[in-house]
Amino acid sequence: TIEQAFGAQNDIYRFYASLGALPQVVFLMIGGVTGDLFGRRRVLLIGTSGYFVLNILCLLAPGQWLLVLLTLSTWFGALAAPLALATVRLSSDQRDLPLALLIYTGALSIGSLLSPLLGVVLDPLVGWRAMFVMPIAATGLGIFMALRHIAESTMAGEHRRIDTIGSVVWATVLLVLLYAALGANSPTGWARLVALAALFVGLLGVGWLVWYERHARRSTGRRSPIRRRALSVVLVVGALMNMVLVGYFLQLFGFFGIARGYGAVIATFALAPALPAVLIVIGLVARFQQRLDARVLISSGLLVMAVAASITAAGATWASYWWFVIPMMLLMMSYMVVATAWTTLFFIAVQRESAGANAAISNGAGLIGSVLGGTLPAALLVGFGQSHYIRQLEAAGTPQLLVEQALGALNVALRLEAISLPEASRIRLDQLISGYHMSYTIAFAQVLYLMAGICLVCAVFVWFGLQRSDMAALVQRATVAAVPDAIATD
Repeated sequence: TIEQAFGAQNDIYRFYASLGALPQVVFLMIGGVTGDLFGRRRVLLIGTSGYFVLNILCLLAPGQWLLVLLTLSTWFGALAAPLALATVRLSSDQRDLPLALLIYTGALSIGSLLSPLLGVVLDPLVGWRAMFVMPIAATGLGIFMALRHIAESTMAGEHRRIDTIGSVVWATVLLVLLYAALGANSPTGWARLVALAALFVGLLGVGWLVWYERHARRSTGRRSPIRRRALSVVLVVGALMNMVLVGYFLQLFGFFGIARGYGAVIATFALAPALPAVLIVIGLVARFQQRLDARVLISSGLLVMAVAASITAAGATWASYWWFVIPMMLLMMSYMVVATAWTTLFFIAVQRESAGANAAISNGAGLIGSVLGGTLPAALLVGFGQSHYIRQLEAAGTPQLLVEQALGALNVALRLEAISLPEASRIRLDQLISGYHMSYTIAFAQVLYLMAGICLVCAVFVWFGLQRSDMAALVQRATVAAVPDAIATD
């Protein structure tokens, strides 16, 4: 139900989503590191079993207990998530790794994209408790398959443990600081509050890391081989490209539902062209991506993402639905290429033997990007939309006192039943709503142009920030490094 124009009432929910992302990043890192040190299969089963049990309890939980159990279930899920990616890496040889990562990226993209939209469809049809059935079934199947098919593996070598902890701390600090920098630009007060807290935690992490590296150097007599430049580039780009993906489709969903009046269910199915795009990329890219340079793949893919977002924004005010089909597919396909090349490149940016820790860092970047994609574009839409709506009123000669009350009047109008109003009031109501839809459309286009600019900046960042590296060589190095880990079984 629309309560306030441009979704302004959702500030508090965006705040909780932002706040919940930070402990999830911490649990991702804990899961990855403990898996490397004490057994990846063991920690994977602990995380998935906890997630499985807690989701069953969520299905049955009354009242406020649901919130507590739901929070705990996300933490257990975060423990297991990096070990799933680590398993993909360790179980794939040089020839199969690119295709395996491509399939993994496609499944992850579809899941993160459709999960909130699926809730919109299921809630009015069968109720919110039914949304726990699918995670329970999928996790139960995952536990069964892990017990049968995944061998135990750990990381050997004391110096590798020191390097792994250093890489994880550096990545966590960088992600927290990135979150703080982007959240501080949000026009909402809640986001700025969370951003300040994240900035404080990030600065504490920097101080601890400096002390830890000095201590580790005295203990081992060697410098930690953390490739900060490459690690920083891939983390920032990974977070931002996930922010663009999630923000693009969520904003498009809102545009279809509000400005075009499709309704929640139809607006969800209107995003369907993104799904065949994933299958097309899996079928085509796996054949030639090993022959291309990672920097070329990532930079060109980001440029195509920028073009797709710009085409979508350009048609917002006048185009029919079919105008948006091609850019939707282009953006999804280019994201798949970028994400797969990025994941393969990422595996050599940090200590390569630490499969779990590397996967945790990768997932942490994706999580921060996804949360920012759901919060920052929405907050910007509120600011852009309200500003444009007020400018429309001022251009029409509306007195200043009435302009200040205009948004309040609009919020009331959005909840009125026009059928019960007199004809003159219905005409005014239609004019009010029409102006709102125009402001929403303009704000939607502005947000997409901003995301296109982010893609362009990332493309330049990758081109000048990464050294040239052949994709096949990266895959070979990552696979060769994975073999000792895969056979170091209990």
